[in-house]
Amino acid sequence: MSMAGFKDIEVPFFMFFRALGVYSSKDIISYITYSFNDAEPITQRMLNILEQALTNTYADMNAILKNEFPHRKGEPAGSVNVITNQDDTLRILTRCSKYFDSYRSKLRAAGEEDALNIERFLLSKLEQNIDQKFLPHIGLTPADRKKKAAYLGHMIHRMLLVNLGVLQPTDRDSYKNKRINDAGMSYSRVFKTQFNFMVVMKLKRQYMKDFKDNSFSDINLMALFKSAIKADDFEKALMNAILHHKNKLNVLTTLRSIDTPDKGNSVKSSERAILLRQVHPTGTGYICGITSADTGAKVGMSKQLSISADITAASSSEVLKHIILEDEDLIQIQIIPKGMTLLTKHNLHKVFVNGDWLGCVQDFASFLMRYRLKRREGEINMFTTVSHNIIANEIRLWVDSWRLIRPLLIVRNNIGESGYTHTKFRQWIDFTDDHVKKLQTGAIDIDDLATDGNMGLVALTSVFANHNQAARIVFQTNQVKQTNSWALKNWAFAAHKDLYHQVYVEDPLMSTFAYRHIPPMCTNVIVAISIYGGFNQEDSLIVNKSSVDRGLFDAAHLTYDKCDIEQNEIICRPDPSNTADIKSYSNYEKLVNGLIQEGTYVQEGDGLVGKVAKLQKGDMKDPNVIYSNRSMVYRHKEPAYIWRVIHTLNHDDHEMVKIVFQTFRSI
Repeated sequence: MSMAGFKDIEVPFFMFFRALGVYSSKDIISYITYSFNDAEPITQRMLNILEQALTNTYADMNAILKNEFPHRKGEPAGSVNVITNQDDTLRILTRCSKYFDSYRSKLRAAGEEDALNIERFLLSKLEQNIDQKFLPHIGLTPADRKKKAAYLGHMIHRMLLVNLGVLQPTDRDSYKNKRINDAGMSYSRVFKTQFNFMVVMKLKRQYMKDFKDNSFSDINLMALFKSAIKADDFEKALMNAILHHKNKLNVLTTLRSIDTPDKGNSVKSSERAILLRQVHPTGTGYICGITSADTGAKVGMSKQLSISADITAASSSEVLKHIILEDEDLIQIQIIPKGMTLLTKHNLHKVFVNGDWLGCVQDFASFLMRYRLKRREGEINMFTTVSHNIIANEIRLWVDSWRLIRPLLIVRNNIGESGYTHTKFRQWIDFTDDHVKKLQTGAIDIDDLATDGNMGLVALTSVFANHNQAARIVFQTNQVKQTNSWALKNWAFAAHKDLYHQVYVEDPLMSTFAYRHIPPMCTNVIVAISIYGGFNQEDSLIVNKSSVDRGLFDAAHLTYDKCDIEQNEIICRPDPSNTADIKSYSNYEKLVNGLIQEGTYVQEGDGLVGKVAKLQKGDMKDPNVIYSNRSMVYRHKEPAYIWRVIHTLNHDDHEMVKIVFQTFRSI
């Protein structure tokens, strides 16, 4: 075993048990096997494995025991297998920690009293490490150590069952074992990493360097802080991804996309890479099995949420734990360590909440029914996951965040109950005559809702998807997001970076129900297929010129440039006679009072915002030239139409100018 804060040394599992307060080998075995019955084949094989593990020679640990402890009375000696005393076990584990190397020389050179104090300090630090870093979800206090020992035994028990072929290995691709990080959590993790790298680590290095060479009174903390952190470093750490506003569907699918982290070469060429990209059956209803990139390394790595699926927010597990701990059927975990054999003797089922083992129940069926009913009636959080593994005898309840959920219609099976008749059936969902007629003729099926709910929004735009090649449907999921449309209804008053707007849009002649909920994003044309010039023409069209002249497929691209007006800058049209740094290719004739006017056409080199700053006396090379040109110039090759000029204050209450310009693009 290994743990945070320890060296790269394999520590025997029984030493962790003894450090947690389980001393005898018999108790350790009972924490793992829950039985000493040799007649049970699985228990017998577990006992054989554990017997061998308890008598193995652990060379690394025995070397530490031999080298770190002198052979004198009261010191641990021999082999780690025979040491059952908790104090000796903890002292040996202190030698396995990373921080011990800095105390080794002090400990050997210290006298008896000083050595005792150092040992006490090392022990307290180790115990704090065990309480806070070993299974922290179980608890963070010394009172939780027995619970941690029980959970450690549970983990080893599961590993042995997998090793013996009783349980299947954990499927790392199953969505029941996954959590989907939403945008907020992903952002916070990136910020934490960057802040730690750009600020904390640099300050730590600077503090260690200065405090090593100087006394505290001689150090200027403010100057030290400023010298360690440079503003330019933050600019290097910036990361961004532009959301292109092409159409409403593109925005919605971007917000509902799930990207698999690309870590290492294993996702590029290996058997693991294939499994990572395959559609997993546990994703049905949660992850769209159709939407994917059609080529390249992104195939199967970027997925879409199904239209009915959602991601949970976190709720308090303490409320749920309090309710379960007060349940009369629960045998609490604090009682179980006194007789771990009760689990197999009475066939008890373990109960976990967010991975914390609270206890066991015998009548698992009534326990499950009771808490699922509490969930439906709102006594516990409506998004609580209540699952049962009949093979492993485990009941797990989850209220953590980032779980995938979807709506289900709960139908209780009351056939066979006394007083049951079909006349008591109550129809909650009203069917119109049109529904009934379509059901009778087979035009619609009652399972259509469930089928469509398994797919993502972009996949539902495919017409006749169940009568087309699978590869063509995948192409559709990529290409439909690239079409132009009206991404915003208020596009005329918006100021977005890279906003695309198609001038004429129409509803498609062939559509699905998904098109009812998104704006139109196409233009219908009549395509005549014929032989031209003796050759077939593929993947291109010859378009009627009159259609192009009338605006067929015309689109507009709106974007903006902005500039902040500094305190010493003046908005005006630069005067070449008294202003330096005016480029020869720049044209400021279209400026009025320093600003370009709305409705003006501009080309490359035309001025958008004219502003100058007064030169300092030391910077003046000519007494007549008293200003420096700091104007903003249009730098794009494509001519543009000035759509809006926004002259206002920014978030820091500083003057700023934003120029929104539009470029027209036709085929």
